[in-house]
Amino acid sequence: MGFAVAGVWGGFRALLLGAVPSDLLRRAHFAASLMTEIGYGVGPLLVTAVVVVGGVVVVLATMSIVFIAAAIALNWVVPLAATRSRREKTQLPSRPIIFICAIGGLLSFGFGIVESSVPSRMAQYGLNANLGGLFLAVLAVGSVIGGAVVSIVPISSKRPPIIASALFGLFALLIIPSSLAPNGWTFGICLLFVSLMLVPLSGLGVAEIEMRVGAGGRGRIFALYLGAVQVGGGLGVVVSGVLLSWLRPSHIPIVTSSLYVVLAIILVVIGLREGARVSAA
Repeated sequence: MGFAVAGVWGGFRALLLGAVPSDLLRRAHFAASLMTEIGYGVGPLLVTAVVVVGGVVVVLATMSIVFIAAAIALNWVVPLAATRSRREKTQLPSRPIIFICAIGGLLSFGFGIVESSVPSRMAQYGLNANLGGLFLAVLAVGSVIGGAVVSIVPISSKRPPIIASALFGLFALLIIPSSLAPNGWTFGICLLFVSLMLVPLSGLGVAEIEMRVGAGGRGRIFALYLGAVQVGGGLGVVVSGVLLSWLRPSHIPIVTSSLYVVLAIILVVIGLREGARVSAA
């Protein structure tokens, strides 16, 4: 299952080139990031409902049916007729691509720390641990709101490092109130704002990769980026669990906030250097 999912994400991003007009391609990547977040938020809720009604076996059967239906539906989205083409020599990703993948991994790493610390905050507010899922759903709603905005009005392609720096800085600021929330209601409201910058940054990373790759090797490059995102998120969950041995749950989000400030500084320095080179040229 893990191998299949890893291939699907990279392949789906690559298929956008054939399914979307070139003038809408950048917006399509932001929309795809939005739909991914919607899936992450709605999927667990649907699974919970199906488990209650029919049990785990019905859930797995339903998932299989959905995947098969999606595979069939792709035939109407993109012409998948087999074509013979000359196999291009595999090249290593360029340094900018590797850098974008690293930033995507660190973005997911930091968010994984924040997300996995949410259930541990329930005891702080005297709430049942089962309510952690509800608060995580609020976190997902925030990411969907941010994604909806950039899907309608995509982020400019001019000076992406500066834009990414601003988004990371804003992300860091929006995380801090959730760490200081005095009660459950306030914590829930804060979580709605914590994830607003997630889809804009994720979509920006994919859109920048789109500008740097041709038709060949797209699936491999997108799989590399999305693999970095998945690995980063998984490591974030692990680190969050380790940090709970030394830090209070309310202090853990500050770790992510600090990381994002560092990333914002690195990106603004890169953006200023690029701007200086352009001006000199």
